[in-house]
Amino acid sequence: MGLLNEKVSNRRNELIHELRKMGVVTAKSGLSLENVSLADLEWMNIEEKNRAAKEYREKKND
Repeated sequence: MGLLNEKVSNRRNELIHELRKMGVVTAKSGLSLENVSLADLEWMNIEEKNRAAKEYREKKND
């Protein structure tokens, strides 16, 4: 396996781990996280972090 493939694989695994910690187990399309592209995983991670930050702000302002 080349260095680039290794880095991509490592990043995919990190994102899948982070998403699962946040409670995400499948993509909106219904695909398992292992079958989603790296770009989609990155976007899902950003969206989930934004959602969590919004919830935090709303709770803090209550």
